[in-house]
Amino acid sequence: MKRALYPGRFQPFHKGHLHAVEYILKEFDEIIIAIMAAQYNFTFKNPFTAGERIWMIRECLKNYIERIIIVPILNIENNYPWISNLKSFVPPFDIIFSNHPLIKILCEKENF
Repeated sequence: MKRALYPGRFQPFHKGHLHAVEYILKEFDEIIIAIMAAQYNFTFKNPFTAGERIWMIRECLKNYIERIIIVPILNIENNYPWISNLKSFVPPFDIIFSNHPLIKILCEKENF
């Protein structure tokens, strides 16, 4: 079974995220959607709670619900252990999908 990881804040989950998930699911059996910075909410940058984001994602992905795993992840201040921290909260995965420049750098350092 091939499994992909798709991290993001999803504040909110929008059509771009939906298209990315659909693209990933064409190539992978399952997708782990990691809701990053789960502890932040009720701010301009992070208006929604982790629970609200989970609900949005589940509603948008009803047709794929048996192929998705949604996991809220607390933000850590130190970027160095970011990948190992993330891996400790999610099931095993084969690849990470992200457009975030820092995540790309961190993944390259960990050979993803």
